[in-house]
Amino acid sequence: MVSTRTTRSDGESPSLLAVDLGKTGARVRACGPEGVREGEGPGVVGLAAADGVRQVLAALRGALEGLDVGRVDVLAMGLVGYHAASARREALAEALLTEHADVVLLTGDVTTTYVGAIGDRPGVVVAAGTGAVALGADATGRTVVRDGWGFLLGDDGSGYAVGRAGLRAALEHRDGRGGSAALEHAARQRFGDLAGLPAAVHSAEHPSRLVASFATDVAREAEAGDEVAVGIWADAGAGLARTGLACRDALDPALPVCLAGGLAQVGPLLTEPFVAAVGGEVLPAAGTSLDGAEALARQVWSGELSPVVAEQVGVSRAADAVVGGGAAGSPSGGGRAGPLSGDDDRAAKGEVIGALETEGVREDLLDLDERDSAAVLTELWEAEATVAPALLRVVPTVAAAVDDIADRLRAGGRMFYLGAGTPGRLAFVDASELPPTYGTTPDLVRALPAGGVEAMVQAREGAEDDGPAGSEMVRGADVGPDDVVVGISASGRTPYVLHGLAEAASRVLR
Repeated sequence: MVSTRTTRSDGESPSLLAVDLGKTGARVRACGPEGVREGEGPGVVGLAAADGVRQVLAALRGALEGLDVGRVDVLAMGLVGYHAASARREALAEALLTEHADVVLLTGDVTTTYVGAIGDRPGVVVAAGTGAVALGADATGRTVVRDGWGFLLGDDGSGYAVGRAGLRAALEHRDGRGGSAALEHAARQRFGDLAGLPAAVHSAEHPSRLVASFATDVAREAEAGDEVAVGIWADAGAGLARTGLACRDALDPALPVCLAGGLAQVGPLLTEPFVAAVGGEVLPAAGTSLDGAEALARQVWSGELSPVVAEQVGVSRAADAVVGGGAAGSPSGGGRAGPLSGDDDRAAKGEVIGALETEGVREDLLDLDERDSAAVLTELWEAEATVAPALLRVVPTVAAAVDDIADRLRAGGRMFYLGAGTPGRLAFVDASELPPTYGTTPDLVRALPAGGVEAMVQAREGAEDDGPAGSEMVRGADVGPDDVVVGISASGRTPYVLHGLAEAASRVLR
């Protein structure tokens, strides 16, 4: 259900859209001459999901429904999965620039939580919701992030961790292994017969969100005096404190710590053990993640992006977009403003492995090892089924390449496959199969794999990153102007392939 709130205009001239997008819910705040309006809707698994960009855009549209918000000057979004999905940030920014704003600031929801909680001052903010993560920043702008590893590997003290501990206590009591009678009763009230609970959790679209929903029941039973439930919240407070202290100790032991996020609304059940475990200065959260997103939007508009968090954000702008008194591409504090372009863009894509989509993580599949064989095969084949539709969309481009290759081969040219690792092996297999299958001559189509033929049976570590070897391989094959060189690279940045293609292009143009 989407709810809206309209308040009086704050008198600011720019039109701004602040977005807080988490796993549990999405919240938006539109600020402009016509007033301040807020809306909310369902959250998302995260940008790191296979269809993360689509999820984010759909959630934003849902939260905006009924607000009548047109295109704005600046959109600032803090979203779950930002740090784990660097390869999808550019695509999301482009979509938001096309549909919603002239300037887009993207960052993790922990950054907007930080700014909303303690503003621009150095410190540590532990953001606790369905998941848990902490961001620390010192006066020089140096930042560290701790936890946020997801519900299977981390998120210590999170809503998921509390919900899971509560459900375990419920099942333990059902089995006669201790646990809590109150939590067993609460779990039956929420989920029905507990015999079906494992199936319900494992078959849920978002298991972590379902488990985290039980945290509210654990809080209610703790407030009613259930000792097990009280202990669960004490453990959560201590766990969140450990995460915050890990941030603080990595930067400056004198930094203050703040607990923020939706889970902090539980109150003393969580905050008291947190404060006790921190043992130093603990700040109250001054505002929310949505407040932080709005503050960042205003900073970008004014050209004064805080150096404390500049390292954690990315700013992109539409062509000729102007903010405040100047271009959006020059915030203070060293934050990257404006999308990468030209040679810088290619360099970033070519050198930053973590930014590659092929290295991304699907958060919705983190529990794949716990699923049965049929579920795993279904996921694999459903993913495989997306290949053919994607290929159909590029038929005109590929058809033109096929026609050109055919003309060159008929004219006496040759074709070379240039690849490394698995792509290189597949190319080698394809080239090897052509003579016996189609009666072609062995030299018509050849594979030029990174590391040579020996690498087809025993991997050569680092061969794909040897750009000069790709150039040398093309020169050694005596590629001429009538020949064709096909580069094969899943990531599109393999140095061996890119250098080889550049060498081939230079030989064609000579």
